[in-house]
Amino acid sequence: MVSNLSDELKNIMQSELGDMGKFVITKQCKDLDIDPDNIQPADLPRLASLLSTKMKSFGTEKSKNLYDKVLKLRNLDIIVEEETDKPKKLENLMHLAVTKSNAGKWAEAKEDYEQALELANLLDDVEKVGKILRALGNLALRNGDYKIADKHFNKSL
Repeated sequence: MVSNLSDELKNIMQSELGDMGKFVITKQCKDLDIDPDNIQPADLPRLASLLSTKMKSFGTEKSKNLYDKVLKLRNLDIIVEEETDKPKKLENLMHLAVTKSNAGKWAEAKEDYEQALELANLLDDVEKVGKILRALGNLALRNGDYKIADKHFNKSL
């Protein structure tokens, strides 16, 4: 049985990439061990992150369009906020931040990374703390905030 969400995502991908869109989403679902015919709302943060990264190779505008259309289907922020398992929430926050960054929504991505950093510190997950600090450093570089970027990069070591 095909879920409505699966159909809607395939339609979004086809609207952005033509016939190739349905193959792209099927491949990315399989890479994440998600049934492409039964995509669930809980799958969206990591799937949107991967799709937006792939779409970025077609340009930031494609990635932004994908993010905007997925957001109209289900609010990714709400999906992440409603997650009660802290390690899963951390993963979802990081995926959400990547998706927003790929869509050119850098201020929103920064907020999500900062929230993820707080949670990673709480969970004492030093690997994710390092990844998040590097991502924050890259966002600061993008904005020309070199001192802040340097601070994040040094703390990530």
